[in-house]
Amino acid sequence: MRKTLAQLIIITSIMYSIVASAAEVYNTTTNTASNITSTSATFSGQFVNPDVNWPLYLFFYLGTATPPTDQHEAAESPIPVRSPGTYSFTYNATGLTCNTTYYYYAYVDDLDGDFGTGSTLSFTTSACDASGPQSIPTLSQWVILLLVGILGFLGLVKLRPS
Repeated sequence: MRKTLAQLIIITSIMYSIVASAAEVYNTTTNTASNITSTSATFSGQFVNPDVNWPLYLFFYLGTATPPTDQHEAAESPIPVRSPGTYSFTYNATGLTCNTTYYYYAYVDDLDGDFGTGSTLSFTTSACDASGPQSIPTLSQWVILLLVGILGFLGLVKLRPS
């Protein structure tokens, strides 16, 4: 089957519009993690809105492997963008594992096929806290200590000459 030049132009145009409909249009930056502890960290990112007038959804992807796959919504999401400009967003991650390397990146999505992805960065949580809280003896441990004390006292009384 032979295609005419007009048919090829139409097919190419349709294919281009399909590919172009899912475009990375938001210039997105992933910033260095801050406030890193043994179990938490703060992420921030920014994006440039070229001229979109609807809400944008802001996320950070986080994980211990690269690319990270766990999606976390930023505190500012969804952001009602009304004008061109640079916008910032953050996420406070908690429940992290001590002394572990994490990978993360910022992500912006308008849910209409346009998005922005920042670079993947990494950080390592602080070392595990070895001192930790001191444990309080349980009731059964107190009973055992009391019995050992009583038996020890009785043993001393029995050994004592009269």
